[in-house]
Amino acid sequence: MSDCFECGRPASEKHHVVPRVLGGTKTIPICDECHGKVHSTNRMNISELTKAGLERARLAGKRLGGKPKYRKCIINVIKSLNGKKTPLREIARITNIPYSTVRSILEREVGEGRSDEES
Repeated sequence: MSDCFECGRPASEKHHVVPRVLGGTKTIPICDECHGKVHSTNRMNISELTKAGLERARLAGKRLGGKPKYRKCIINVIKSLNGKKTPLREIARITNIPYSTVRSILEREVGEGRSDEES
């Protein structure tokens, strides 16, 4: 890499002049110390950049948050048992998944939320 744009020491980073989440594409070489100064909370509002990045990801249809907790095969078992009109509490016992989670999965996957009372 080349020398730091600010102090002339060996650069170890490529810093976006305009943050990527705001559409920036150009970078400059910069050393770790100067990079830390640039990202000081006094110079840049990290919270605003994070919000802009998350909004951009949402608009692009990217999934945010953690990985899904339950595998597709478990979800298929829940859907199958639901199709056989198995009571939700029984589905919860069979799969060892909380009752409320079974209801949430069915609401999300099948678009129906039925309770044991309806069975």
